[in-house]
Amino acid sequence: HVDLDIGQTEFMPPGFISLTIVEAKNSLLGPPVRHVGSATHQVYIGFAAVDEAPRHYLQSVLELLNIYKNNYQSQGIPLIVN
Repeated sequence: HVDLDIGQTEFMPPGFISLTIVEAKNSLLGPPVRHVGSATHQVYIGFAAVDEAPRHYLQSVLELLNIYKNNYQSQGIPLIVN
């Protein structure tokens, strides 16, 4: 699960984007506060809106996608984008 919404994140506090490997036995039901801090990889953007640092945001998204591609895609782990 790659969470690209820096204003309303699922796994990290606002201002971050993240890549999280969610195991089938773990449920994502419930409020995001139950999942905060469980991200596998995260990047601090520092803003709650993309338009404040669009280049940094795009570079960070590509960084997380490369981590997924190089470490998890070959294992057949699907990528869900939020």
